[in-house]
Amino acid sequence: MISVIMSVYNEPISLIEQSVRSILQQSLKDFELIVVIDAPNRKELIDCIDRISRQDKRIVKIINKQNIGLTASLNKAVDLAKGEYIARMDADDCADPKRLEKELGFLLKNDLDLVGCDIVNMDMNGKNADAPTIYPKGPESIKEYLRYNSPMAHPTWLGKVELFKNNKYIDFPACEDYEFLVRLTLQGKRIDNLGDVLLRYRLNDSGVSSTKRAIQKTSLSYVRRNYKKSMVSNYSDYIQYLDSSKGKHKTFVIEKYYKTTKKMKDYKKQKKFFAFAGNGITLLCNPYFYESMYCLIKSKRIQKRAGRNR
Repeated sequence: MISVIMSVYNEPISLIEQSVRSILQQSLKDFELIVVIDAPNRKELIDCIDRISRQDKRIVKIINKQNIGLTASLNKAVDLAKGEYIARMDADDCADPKRLEKELGFLLKNDLDLVGCDIVNMDMNGKNADAPTIYPKGPESIKEYLRYNSPMAHPTWLGKVELFKNNKYIDFPACEDYEFLVRLTLQGKRIDNLGDVLLRYRLNDSGVSSTKRAIQKTSLSYVRRNYKKSMVSNYSDYIQYLDSSKGKHKTFVIEKYYKTTKKMKDYKKQKKFFAFAGNGITLLCNPYFYESMYCLIKSKRIQKRAGRNR
């Protein structure tokens, strides 16, 4: 009934095994788990998947000839999917045993095209955060929320198979999921979140540089701007924008924002309060600070209103 798609690359073997087993232990048993190995030279990774697949024949193992990235690997899994529905899963997260059962039931009951759920963050050691991350509820609230932020956690998705086969992922840097949701919404698809915490999401952004994060946020800002104009974002147009003086300035401003926030965190730990205050003034002069705060405030208002109306 369900094809669960997962791409694995450089995640620790122990975490990959936890993630895979959290799917194999689902209460809903009628599924296949398509694991695309995007690191063909990691013999220990291939051996790990082989070992588990000998115990459970629902695993479909695909080894890329070379590293092709997350987006292309997911599209390959979508092409191979045999289920009526497709569910996403990341290689270092852990799913609740009833995740697939509850999400599918919610989708069918409410005549939806795609569903997600709430999550709880955990660190690399598996320690959960104190409070879960709550996403907006209701298709109309999600359409409005998209104008400011992503309304669904990508590794929680479950949707109709034709939705994925007819709308392949496009390689927008670190916001391929946001662009995907924008496209679906502009097509009039019905999207909603189930109000249960059904996934433990692994936080691991220590290696993300300010430069890479800036490009990610420039990408998101570009797609968001087009969505407000009811436009589908074109990848080649985005690359042109990124290389333009306007796009380069946007990336520069965002990169400076993240470098400043990192300095402030460091100075706070070191108790260098004058340096902390000086960088705070620099942050207040950065236009991206106001853009991010505006989107955050609008998102929270939409979510609060949706909670009252649900």
